[in-house]
Amino acid sequence: MASDKALKDVALFASRRDRVREKLAEGLDLRSALLPDIDLESADLSYADFGGAFLRRANLKNTYMEETTFVSADLTNASLRGATLHRTDFSRANLTGVDLTGVDFSGCDLTEAKLSRAMFLRLATFEESILAGIDLSGQDLSGMNFEGANLSYCDLSRSDLSGATLDKAKLEGARLFKADLTGASLRGSIFNGADLSQAVLCRTDLYLANFSGARFESTKLDGAEVLLTVFDDNVMSWVEDLVASGKVEGFL
Repeated sequence: MASDKALKDVALFASRRDRVREKLAEGLDLRSALLPDIDLESADLSYADFGGAFLRRANLKNTYMEETTFVSADLTNASLRGATLHRTDFSRANLTGVDLTGVDFSGCDLTEAKLSRAMFLRLATFEESILAGIDLSGQDLSGMNFEGANLSYCDLSRSDLSGATLDKAKLEGARLFKADLTGASLRGSIFNGADLSQAVLCRTDLYLANFSGARFESTKLDGAEVLLTVFDDNVMSWVEDLVASGKVEGFL
């Protein structure tokens, strides 16, 4: 539970209007705190623990966070615009409707977080972040950078990933039913056990990608590059036919 001192420090900071980026007391314990509409713009919240806190509509613009924890916190309709994050933990947090403009989640943990209706999702960066188990179905993720990210068991069905960078990303068990990955870079990515049925992988770069156990049913690969790509035997024969016909480039 949140400590009285931590709540007092936060309330005092929020009441000020002449602030610059200022570090609040290190290691603030704000677990399960009720802080709707709190204004913490420009605060340094490093090492604070907001686990399970109620932060709906909170103003967290331009904040600085290093190893800050928001596990299972409710940030519905909050703003993280311009926030600087380092190893911040948002696992199982509710980020519904959050303004993510310019937020770099690189190296952050968003396992099973809720990102539905997040604002300006395409203006955020997720390089090497942990996004396991997230529902991103139907989202416009075109051109985004997920290099080295962990997207295992994500629901990406019907999402637009055209032109996205997914090099060395982990998508084990991910659902990509009817996803559009046209022109995406999937170099060295892992799709073990993923569902790619009716997905569009036209003109994708599949160099060293691993599709062991992945499901291909009515999947489109026209123009893809399959250099040293790993497929199951039953899929391999189909891909070899596509290579022989000139529809797919490369060698296996």
